[in-house]
Amino acid sequence: MAWSWQKRLVNEKRDMIQRKEDCPDTLIVLQHNPVYTLGTSSSENFLNFDLKNAPYEVHRTERGGEVTYHGPGQLVMYPIINLRNHKMDLHWYLRALEEVVIRVLTKTFSIKASRLEGLTGVWTIRN
Repeated sequence: MAWSWQKRLVNEKRDMIQRKEDCPDTLIVLQHNPVYTLGTSSSENFLNFDLKNAPYEVHRTERGGEVTYHGPGQLVMYPIINLRNHKMDLHWYLRALEEVVIRVLTKTFSIKASRLEGLTGVWTIRN
């Protein structure tokens, strides 16, 4: 569901850009049902279980990276942006987005959040 929604929005945004229309950035924020996603750099060998007996659904995706688990209690954010309107560096953008999330969680919700060396994302400790 979330994947098809995201793909539809990306296609709509791409069409807007091609028509030279104003195309505001979009941020999808959601929680997934338990699922494992395999990025373009991963294989089933990265899973710690037999795919035939997977505890949750497993889906291949078009994103980079390896295996990621998404589930309840994990807030996932999918930005849909035109990097031409920003700095043309995906990793810079990811770090900037992480910084915004860390500041909002810390200052608005008093939730201690941080990055973990070598990993993408913002991490918190459950109380």
